Amino acid sequence: MRRSRAPRGYAAGAVNERPATPGSDLRQPLALALATILGSYALAWLGYAVLSDRLPESVLGIWNRWDAVHYLDIARDGYSADPERRFLIVWLPLYPWLTRAPALLVGDVHLAALLVSGASYAAALVLLHRLALLDYSAQVAERATLYLAIFPTAYFLHAAYTEALFLALVLGSFYAARCGRWAWAGALGGLASFTRITAFGLIPALLVEYLLQNGWRRRKLDSDVLWLGLIPVGFGLYMLVTWVELGDPLAFLEVARERHFKTLAPPWVGVERVWAAAQGAGPRWMLIMTVYEIGLGLAALALALAGILRLRASYSVFWLVAWANFGFNSWWISTARYLLVLFPAFLLLALWSERRWLHWSLCTFFGSSYVLLMLLYVQGHWTF
Repeated sequence: MRRSRAPRGYAAGAVNERPATPGSDLRQPLALALATILGSYALAWLGYAVLSDRLPESVLGIWNRWDAVHYLDIARDGYSADPERRFLIVWLPLYPWLTRAPALLVGDVHLAALLVSGASYAAALVLLHRLALLDYSAQVAERATLYLAIFPTAYFLHAAYTEALFLALVLGSFYAARCGRWAWAGALGGLASFTRITAFGLIPALLVEYLLQNGWRRRKLDSDVLWLGLIPVGFGLYMLVTWVELGDPLAFLEVARERHFKTLAPPWVGVERVWAAAQGAGPRWMLIMTVYEIGLGLAALALALAGILRLRASYSVFWLVAWANFGFNSWWISTARYLLVLFPAFLLLALWSERRWLHWSLCTFFGSSYVLLMLLYVQGHWTF
């Protein structure tokens, strides 16, 4: 396969900073994955012990917080129309269902979920690294994976959440598309839409990628593009599950509105509601809501617009559509966590951070925020 041309606006000299060596697309991301997984668990245990002044019962138990509890509940007992468990339907099935097989081997559903997350996280780093190498130098690829690994909310990639699995499936779908393997792109996209609704951003993005590879000539389109029809199939299966369990394929909309206060609305509505909620709150809530929820959310949109001229068109389309999925919402809740799936942002930051001062500034802000928010999370505080 020929190396793709660098996107418009990319400095030609920077592409040749350091060529990739055989196996480097595996060594660096896998080493980074292992270091950050072990380092996060160790630091979380030590931080919990120091800040709580007591030893945690287990290294992994302190990670069973917030949505993780619900995913594990689904993994054990599935969905139900029972009023006490009906709300679980808003969490899609693939991740909790995937944990059932390893749970039989290890005898613990939480440990199984963390193994799925860990494997998915490692796969995501490898795929992001390989995707970056299609257009950029090895140094750019390494910086992109580093920024993902230390992003302020990246600790969710090590918890029993869908973020790691979903990101791996999205990156796998894009990588398959870039390699011209459209059946794989559609199949992985379908699994992604069985994991998170944000996967619908893959449909316009990969259509653009298909046109891009065919020189934007519609007459050159062939049956390969039909494989992208697999992407919404995953969400169709989720609606079928919702119908079987709750008797209404759209019940998740009602639950999201009643329990999570989420409806379609312009971005400023969500920002205003979060800002209003932060007023008069304590310093911790004010910091989380303003700096991370609003600040990072708006920064992601600004970067997406700035990156249109620097990144591949399909990446920008996915970025903007995925952002709109949570940005056009009446309540900006967990926005900083949802940003993890915007992989083009890490590619753009890696391109810009050839300047050492910017690289170290990003590492300082990301790394310190990561530690702060992770320690709050394992102590049971809400952090997205």
